[in-house]
Amino acid sequence: MLRTLLLMILAAALASGITAPSFGQPAKVEQPAGKAVIPEVVKVGFYPINVYGVDPASSTFTYDGYVWLRWKGPSNPTETLEFTNAINKVSFTKVMLYDEPQLMPDGSKYQIMRIESQFFKPFSMSRFPLDSHDLSVEVEDSLRGADLLTLEIDKADTKFNPSMVVAGWKLKGWNAQTVVNDYNSNFGDANTSGQASRFSKLRFVIEVERPPSYFVWKLLLPLFVVLCGAWIALLLNPVLTETRAALPASALLTTVFLQQSYNGALPETGGLVLLDKIYVIAYILIVLTLARVIINSRAVESMDDAGIHRLRIRDRVALLVQLLIFVSGTLALVYII
Repeated sequence: MLRTLLLMILAAALASGITAPSFGQPAKVEQPAGKAVIPEVVKVGFYPINVYGVDPASSTFTYDGYVWLRWKGPSNPTETLEFTNAINKVSFTKVMLYDEPQLMPDGSKYQIMRIESQFFKPFSMSRFPLDSHDLSVEVEDSLRGADLLTLEIDKADTKFNPSMVVAGWKLKGWNAQTVVNDYNSNFGDANTSGQASRFSKLRFVIEVERPPSYFVWKLLLPLFVVLCGAWIALLLNPVLTETRAALPASALLTTVFLQQSYNGALPETGGLVLLDKIYVIAYILIVLTLARVIINSRAVESMDDAGIHRLRIRDRVALLVQLLIFVSGTLALVYII
């Protein structure tokens, strides 16, 4: 009778959807829906010792200095840290200063490394030779995405070697920014979620610019001297036709060679740089000078002394107008456009 009663109770329980407890097996704990995972924060610091080999033609520069990391998580981010814009991996050097990460008083872990490598940086040359550039070293974790790890700059200790000089450039300062780089791909790993393609990237930037003296003394002064050589033709007696024509013609050829001399050191820009635009003004003025000399050479044959004197005055006025055009055009290109 008792057995029949128990069987009836068990059958009723199964019919109502109540499952019998499973003894000896732990119950599965479900995470609350929508609970966000707080990513681990890794502090990254930079201390460049030397920055050299800045080459706009090949879009590269070389960084030699220290990089350190501080973190509190169980994993070691120095093992998966990747310098994403480093090139020539064969010559890339990375030396850990400690065999194992060091434990800090605040409970964080610390590791420092000395690195030296060439880095890729596309150079915008539109303002050459008054251009400024951001030489960036970019790092990110190669395995953990932005939902698990965030890189931040160590502002307190990141700085420059006081004696550091970037040859041929004026050092302005540094800045850093953290961005989320979305590759929009799981790289063929079907086990990863949609977040696996998003990685936290830290970009450390060294700001440099060309010194103005390079523009004034090495590039602008030779061009101005050539222009003066062409304008001398407007100061000569109009009856000296051959001499007056030879001066702007020679200046025109010299200007072409001057432009080719600096273009060889520039990458392919697909357009005119600042100095090219200044050269366009110079070309126009030289051609106008040559055209004026040729036109006047035909009229001077039928002129008397008074007519030649008036022509010489007009030539001087034309010289002053051209000088004003060149100076004002150059200043407008440098400071306005």
